[in-house]
Amino acid sequence: MKLKDSLMRFKDSLMKIKDSLMRFKDSLMKLKDSLMEFKGSLMKLKDSFTSIKDSLMKLKDSLMQFKDSLMKLKDSLMKLKDSFMKFKDLLLHSKIYLPNPQSPIPNPQSPNPQSPMPKIRVLIVDDAVVVRSRVSKILSSDPELEVVGVAANGRIALAKISHVNPDVIILDLEMPEMDGLQTLAAIRQKYPRLPVIMYSTFTHSGAIATLEALSLGASDYATKPSNLGSVEATTQHIRDDLIPKIKVFGTFFTVSAITHPVIFPVQSDIQQVEVVAIGVSTGGPNALAVVLKEFPADLSVPILIVQHMPPMFTKLLAKQLASKCQIPVNEAVSGQILKPGHAWIAPGDFHLIVQRDKTGVRLVTHQASPENSCRPSVDVLLRSVAQVYGGGAIAVILTGMGQDGLHGCQCIREAGGQVIAQDKATSVVWGMPSFVVNAGLANKILPLNEIANEIMHRIGFNQVPPSDL
Repeated sequence: MKLKDSLMRFKDSLMKIKDSLMRFKDSLMKLKDSLMEFKGSLMKLKDSFTSIKDSLMKLKDSLMQFKDSLMKLKDSLMKLKDSFMKFKDLLLHSKIYLPNPQSPIPNPQSPNPQSPMPKIRVLIVDDAVVVRSRVSKILSSDPELEVVGVAANGRIALAKISHVNPDVIILDLEMPEMDGLQTLAAIRQKYPRLPVIMYSTFTHSGAIATLEALSLGASDYATKPSNLGSVEATTQHIRDDLIPKIKVFGTFFTVSAITHPVIFPVQSDIQQVEVVAIGVSTGGPNALAVVLKEFPADLSVPILIVQHMPPMFTKLLAKQLASKCQIPVNEAVSGQILKPGHAWIAPGDFHLIVQRDKTGVRLVTHQASPENSCRPSVDVLLRSVAQVYGGGAIAVILTGMGQDGLHGCQCIREAGGQVIAQDKATSVVWGMPSFVVNAGLANKILPLNEIANEIMHRIGFNQVPPSDL
């Protein structure tokens, strides 16, 4: 009986275990169903995110289309403005007379007033809407300038040139689709004489690209304002740096002859040449490359150079020139002793002078006030060269706008030194050389490709016949 009872209890236990297993199985099935429902919810959530992503992409595309439409609308409005201005000018300068009851009728026998000079037509190429808008506004405020078009990249600009017929192009370097260097190369192929001013950022990469652009045929460059602290300072920077260059290249640049040039007597006892000082501005990097690469490695005198450029640019220019020349070319460092067969470029934002001490002649840089709105200034360098070397100096004035170097060349001539000026035909801008020439200060006026030989002739054969002086 006990065994039977035990078996019965064992059987009951097995039944309970079976019931527990069945309940466990039911729980697993419910868990499986819950997991399937959760999976379904995740799939729906994924589909929802995908739908949201697709909606955002469509929204982005719509915004891009809207932006393109706004750009096209802006270009259309600019064209409409240009058409209106042309129509206005036509009314003002045509022979049609629209009488005003309160104004006297002009006498047809009286001479017509002189027609105003045509405005300089400018095309602005920059991918930044803010830059295009700001520069357009500032340039348009100048009565001598007219913004005839804007373009967001090089391809658009190339398509517009024949339609808007600009006198000057302002060209950004970093742009999508077709950057500034590619655009410049295309412009030079089709419009070799159209002035192009590169508009670059004041950065290391911007300086490198700008120098490359100048070597590819850019007329000049201007740096974009950055970290100036106010809208007024930014506006003034553009007016001071960019607008004068536009006016130089957008008009026929001439300098009135000086009525009473300085006359220096011919010297028969020319002093041995000890130094050559070169002053240059617009068009300078290419001009310097042409002159300096002709000098041999054993050149017997040092070369001092003032090129109007901002900091960073002058160091990169020295490096670029050194790669093309037989003589070392470096950015000047204060305290260095001058050595024959070496060239030094004044660092941007520093004047460069020379001083003699017991060990020799040293370079000195300083940040005194700008002269002729320039730092470095050619005048500052030439004055010190005249004081230290006297008649043993040759001053060379190459292409550039303005008159920096004029007073310095007078100091060189008064000290018995010699002056060579680049001619008009080979100058990008015949400003600095023209002031020297018109003042009667130049011993010789030469095309760019003859200047290096003339310098070497005067160094090696200092007893020059009077007719050549």
